[in-house]
Amino acid sequence: SICSRIWQHPRFVAKKRGSTVEIKCHLEALGNVSWLRKQETDLEAKIFLPEKGRILQTQNTSEATLIIQDIQFQDNGIYFCEHECFQRPPRTERSCGTELRGLDIDQTATYEDIVTLRTGEVKWSVGEHPGQE
Repeated sequence: SICSRIWQHPRFVAKKRGSTVEIKCHLEALGNVSWLRKQETDLEAKIFLPEKGRILQTQNTSEATLIIQDIQFQDNGIYFCEHECFQRPPRTERSCGTELRGLDIDQTATYEDIVTLRTGEVKWSVGEHPGQE
């Protein structure tokens, strides 16, 4: 599967606004890494660029890291790393993604992976409001 060559963690993260989030993408081979974000209103994931002083991207041979500081509600979404392998022909693979939810100070979030990784169906709730994607 496409998810086996690169993998990303955590699968889900909920943090209070103002917190820092770190998403890691593990790579089996050298190549260029791009980060993408898909928000609720997006049909497709879009390239997610660094933002000076707030959004940082680092990479070494086996791992790429996305760091988002001072998270806000507008940072909510599913983040993917995309890896372009250095081979002939070049091949691009995308990870299975990390869902980020920014919370109000008094909220807590629970996450439950229901079914299998194959369908990627996820159930989450914030406070008393369950949801499904």
